Amino acid sequence: MRDAAFWMSHRLASLAVAASLVFGAGSLMAQPANQDPAQSAVANAAARSLGRVATWDLSRVPTPAARDYRITALAMEIATGLSPDDEYLLRRLIEAWGAAGDRDRLDEPARRLVNLAPDDEIALLRLISGRIADLQDVDARLAAYEKFLGPQGQAFSPAIRSRLALDAALLLQEQGNADGFVKKLAQAIELDATNKDAAAIAAGYYSNRVVDPAGRLDLLLVLLRADPLDPHTHLEIARHLAAHGAYKGSKRFYDTFLRLAAAYNLPQDQQIVTESDLAIWNVEGPRKRIAEMRDAVDTQRGRMMKQAEQLKAGGAPLLDLPDPQTLQLAPQTAALLAAMASSIGDDAQTDWAMTELATSTAFHLDPPALDPNKPPVKPTEAEALGMQANLLWMRLWTGRQLDEADKQMEAARADPSVDPDRFQWLEGWRAMRAGQFARAKEILTPLAKTDPLAELGLIVTLELEGNRSAAVDGYADYARRQAGSTAGTWARTRARTLSGVEPAGPEEAEQLERTADAVPAWMEALAKSPREFMSLLVETPEPENRYGGIIETFPLRIRLGNVSPIPLALGPEKPINSRLIATASAEAGFERIGGRSAMEVLSVDRRLRLMPQQTMDLLVDADSGRLWYTLGLVGDKTARLRWRVLQGFRMTNTGIVALGPLSLTSETRSMVLRTPPPMSRATVQSLVDSVTNGSAQSVGQAISGMAARWLGESGGGKFTDDEAKLLAEALAARYPQLDVPGRIMMVTMLPPALRVPALAPFDAAALAEQDPDVLAAVILSRVTDPKNPVLARAATLGQGAKPGSPEARVGEFASLLTRRLDDLIGGYAAMTATEAVTDPSALPVQPNPAPGSAAAPAGDSIPAPGAPPK
Repeated sequence: MRDAAFWMSHRLASLAVAASLVFGAGSLMAQPANQDPAQSAVANAAARSLGRVATWDLSRVPTPAARDYRITALAMEIATGLSPDDEYLLRRLIEAWGAAGDRDRLDEPARRLVNLAPDDEIALLRLISGRIADLQDVDARLAAYEKFLGPQGQAFSPAIRSRLALDAALLLQEQGNADGFVKKLAQAIELDATNKDAAAIAAGYYSNRVVDPAGRLDLLLVLLRADPLDPHTHLEIARHLAAHGAYKGSKRFYDTFLRLAAAYNLPQDQQIVTESDLAIWNVEGPRKRIAEMRDAVDTQRGRMMKQAEQLKAGGAPLLDLPDPQTLQLAPQTAALLAAMASSIGDDAQTDWAMTELATSTAFHLDPPALDPNKPPVKPTEAEALGMQANLLWMRLWTGRQLDEADKQMEAARADPSVDPDRFQWLEGWRAMRAGQFARAKEILTPLAKTDPLAELGLIVTLELEGNRSAAVDGYADYARRQAGSTAGTWARTRARTLSGVEPAGPEEAEQLERTADAVPAWMEALAKSPREFMSLLVETPEPENRYGGIIETFPLRIRLGNVSPIPLALGPEKPINSRLIATASAEAGFERIGGRSAMEVLSVDRRLRLMPQQTMDLLVDADSGRLWYTLGLVGDKTARLRWRVLQGFRMTNTGIVALGPLSLTSETRSMVLRTPPPMSRATVQSLVDSVTNGSAQSVGQAISGMAARWLGESGGGKFTDDEAKLLAEALAARYPQLDVPGRIMMVTMLPPALRVPALAPFDAAALAEQDPDVLAAVILSRVTDPKNPVLARAATLGQGAKPGSPEARVGEFASLLTRRLDDLIGGYAAMTATEAVTDPSALPVQPNPAPGSAAAPAGDSIPAPGAPPK
């Protein structure tokens, strides 16, 4: 698994879909036949409008469960049947069935999506994996994997084949075929070095099998190649190098880990901070670090003292004055500084560090009440004993504050809870510090076989006895065997201090340093700025003319690029993060509109990785949230929109969208003008005429022009009661005359009577619907009472119906919605007029994706693509 060169080379294979290889000839859905443009416009508008209502409906469920996703998925099935080539709706359908946990319903929409988007690696992989999973016989599944991984599968991208190889490896492992598992696992990594799952499994599998340090480092570097921005991988490499004496490389990786930890806002771990300081000690020596830390403490305490003097002179209460003594080093840091100073025999610095340690320990054992509204947090009994034991040990190790050490030891001897046998090594060190060398050896010699600190005590005893040469040899040997530890570093420094010669490190250290040094220098740059490894651009192309002026959409062109020298994984929480949110800055006249309704999570997962200097261009829609509804209330005003896209976004507790760590943001360079709907300025009589006598497309345009006048204000003014009644009657009369797409268009574009009471005649006409697909749209958009007879009628239609038929679908739909309403959970139909205008809620949907390395902060709610954030 080790390469001659550091990074594996890759070739960019064709992503053509070899349909005959995968599914056999003719198995993919054919493109829909050509339709009359007006009919297509109505069908497309009906489909998109139903999809919007289904999306908004789900947003009103506080905690969506499988039942709620099924409701959304069933509605999306109807929508994609109306507009089979609407890629956006098809993706929403797949997401809904996936969230509902119904894999059987994913196959057909997955085939359709592959047909529409043959370069979509995610969709193709989902389809292939699903088809193979359907094979019940293990041998048949393995044969299918071999088909894709052999010469016949060359047409598929290496990234797809890599995931299939991993699946095959895991299946072979389940069968107990260790050799086959290893071969397929290696093939998965060879095909795609960004396959982090494969790299992580390999690292775990070989961790107990590869005993040589160089081999274990190679495993970690494979994992690093898969995700060079995973802070935990950098930490593991740093620790591995330190444990084998490769101190220069260790410091480099500790530095990168700390930089990444800061970028990802990971909580500070004092143990890791201490390890990093130890790496600095090994590379730069102790004097520089001691001076830096002492200067920092003295400077900060001096500033606090000066501030206190200024406040006191100004008459501030004494309790409000800052106390410099509350600024304390962490006990672990003070102890490490004491070890550093004693290793070079600097008594003055050792005394300073030991004083800091004693003061810090006392401070943490009995912390003062700095905030009158918040009591201090005291350590547990075990934590307190640990801090006291550490202080005692450091006093004996450095040979300072020995009177205080004697008091601690007397107290320990008198404490019945202290095990005398576990206390013996400290007795040996105390005897040695008292000059009782024979007694020290007597105590420490038997303990040294299993206790490294007892062994170190024997070497210190040699030095104090004046046997300098033996002590130097002992320290050097001890440092090689205890490389990376504080005691080993102290011994290494002590040997150099006594002899003036750097002791030789572990025999494997030089090779590890060479391997670590071969990691390219730009690796650190990746952790400094996202612009070092990727690019993001957002533009606003002209919208498609698919909807005949009935509805409007707002497409965005997203361009994500890999500007690094290596392939990088693409996906949620991957190095190139695919979690994008678009926020619109919208103005109509002198008013700003939108708010949270102008935010939408975008679905851009199409590729598994991007090669060096490769970009991914795609069109996405940013209008399935409530922006479409909000803009409808603008009426006859022209709206101006500018879009901003944020990558890896996080939601703050106050609902503010924040840019994610190591992520980019991009803004459209020009404003998008949203022109008013064609009939937004039409007279009421013109609207009535269009509804009564016009084509289905004209009816849709009229409904679009009415939107603002039902609830909001526009140039034409809000409808009077008489006007609203006239229009509602015209709409109710025309409704049964339209075909299925026309009726779905009407019920999903017109607000329900609960929101606009004047539309009660139309609701009555819609509730008499007989067609199962239209009936589902009626139920979704208008039914709020679980005892409404239309639900029972729809459920009856589904009884005994053929599975997958429209009747079976509406029957399941009605049953699910009835149970949800029984639980007092309303949806889109239950919204009042006030709620719709003020935009009170947002869509939460998918659970947080499992991060590749750095998990999303706790409490974040990550909405599904196509939904505004909560």
